[in-house]
Amino acid sequence: MTLGLSYTAIAPVFWFTNPTLGGYGLSPLWISAFLGFSGIAQAIWVLAIFPPLHHRIGTKSILHICSYGFQMFYILTPMSNLLLRADMTLLFWILTPLLQLLSTGTGISLTAIQLALNDAAPTSASLGTLNALALKATSGIRTVAPILFTAVFAASVRYQLVGGYLVWVIMLLLAAGTTIAVRHLP
Repeated sequence: MTLGLSYTAIAPVFWFTNPTLGGYGLSPLWISAFLGFSGIAQAIWVLAIFPPLHHRIGTKSILHICSYGFQMFYILTPMSNLLLRADMTLLFWILTPLLQLLSTGTGISLTAIQLALNDAAPTSASLGTLNALALKATSGIRTVAPILFTAVFAASVRYQLVGGYLVWVIMLLLAAGTTIAVRHLP
């Protein structure tokens, strides 16, 4: 949940930020196009790709793949900025939309998390309590994550912390932690 929310919170600001500071420097029109494209792509992942993939490999494997997907995305997204900094604009426009398309696939992790919760409930009677606790935790994350990650992104860019990429390093470390956590699922 935190992995997706962190990116969702900073994406429009990152896309707008000047490439010399660590962003893409996109216009509002291109930001809208990226958002719309991402939404359509994520819907396709969830509705068309997730069901047969889940049937074939299961919940834990999907979560494992998504945790690695988040890591790759958090490495490759700042690298797309480096393409712009190096005036490799054509390569940026070839690779970045493809990266965005593939990265939206990590959204299936939210569905897989819900299925993992359902599987983790010891009895059907405790499923409601477990879902209520998960919803409470999710609400807290949804409250804090956007504020936290946009603030870290702003500080990264303003003070050029890790070249403007500090937020990506933090998100990468969280994704790596998720990979470890997923290994412990039943």
